[in-house]
Amino acid sequence: RTQFGEALAKVGQVGLFDSVIAGLATLPPPIPANHLAAVASTSVELVTDCVRDLFPGLRVDTDGIFIADEDFEDFIKAEAQANLCSIQGVVADHFFRQHRSDAYASTHVADSLITVGRGADLLPLIEGDPTLQALDSG
Repeated sequence: RTQFGEALAKVGQVGLFDSVIAGLATLPPPIPANHLAAVASTSVELVTDCVRDLFPGLRVDTDGIFIADEDFEDFIKAEAQANLCSIQGVVADHFFRQHRSDAYASTHVADSLITVGRGADLLPLIEGDPTLQALDSG
């Protein structure tokens, strides 16, 4: 909890910090920093700073951001609870907009739409491209 308080103090904006935490609780790992930044409406630099400030609870490698252990993940989910529904909608919208051009978004768009009760939005995706599949990230 102290580490969260220190990270929040560095960010200086409660709402922004809460959005980053909610994004961490919602986005599937490994989380590309640009996607976390997009759903939190901030910069990749601020996301990177938050991740660094929350080390060792968060790790980053070439694949993206990971929550280091189950206890820290549970803590993040508890801290994000108040913002979870709204950020899930933001994530679904983001993936829906990006799914044709981004491998991470295309991999997770269906699950995110279903999570927010927008499964019907999948039909136009499938009808528009019957071979809809995840983009190659390589």
